[in-house]
Amino acid sequence: MASRKDVIFKKYRKEFMGAAIASGVTILFCSPLAGIFFSYETIGKQKSNVFWFTHILSVTFSTIILFLMNAHPLIDLSQRVKEWHYEAIPFFIILCGSTSIYGVYMTRIVTYSKRILLFENQPILQLLIGSILLGIVLYFLPELYGSGYHTIAELTKETNYVVEFALLALFLVIIKPFTTGFTLKLGGDGGVFAPSIFAGACLGLLVGVLTKVYFMPDVIVLNFIILGVAFTVAATLHAPFTAIFLTFGIFNSYVLWFPIVVLTFISYLLSKKIYPYTVYTLILKNDK
Repeated sequence: MASRKDVIFKKYRKEFMGAAIASGVTILFCSPLAGIFFSYETIGKQKSNVFWFTHILSVTFSTIILFLMNAHPLIDLSQRVKEWHYEAIPFFIILCGSTSIYGVYMTRIVTYSKRILLFENQPILQLLIGSILLGIVLYFLPELYGSGYHTIAELTKETNYVVEFALLALFLVIIKPFTTGFTLKLGGDGGVFAPSIFAGACLGLLVGVLTKVYFMPDVIVLNFIILGVAFTVAATLHAPFTAIFLTFGIFNSYVLWFPIVVLTFISYLLSKKIYPYTVYTLILKNDK
């Protein structure tokens, strides 16, 4: 609105919008760096002085608010995740490869679901039928409801991971992109940011449980959940720095910093090699 009346706001509209987004991400995930990098990597890779000034100022105020409100991470695992085993590295690599492919899968399925023809000329009927279909899915899989952060929190509270968790995770990672795309098709607000976090946690759970049950009984499943979030966000959004600092902010755990830093970039590069577009850049490509 300000850009319609003021030349400065109109000229730097994208920078101001990016700064607002960076502030929101900072508040939600307790990570100023995740806020800045998310705006930089997904909204627009700008290097102007205005971009840095507005963003640094924005996340600085957001950080002050975090301290004043005594905010806590979404899922604090700082006291539960204290080590990782080098013997698990091959399975971390398997998870990395899986997330790179899944990032492409999520992008393609979400965009496909948004294009499905469903009573295009009858919007009220489309909304009614679509809501019923989504309601049925959510009735049987309530873990898919909303952002899914509540599901991640519940999964991290478990102490006895069995095969049934792997089966549940498998269903969730397969269906989540469809429900996301279909929700957007019906006019729902959102993107693939939160869904990629949710799907990453579930994919990490899937690989972690299978590793624990069939290969390494002593493996720490929580580590796979944390890594799955970082790898999947990087693969889906093509935003490795965002993925790294976002994961640190969500779980408040830095024990896995080495595999996170190294394998997050590998997941990002593999995903981009397989399919060079994200949901956001694909929209821009189709609009040209």
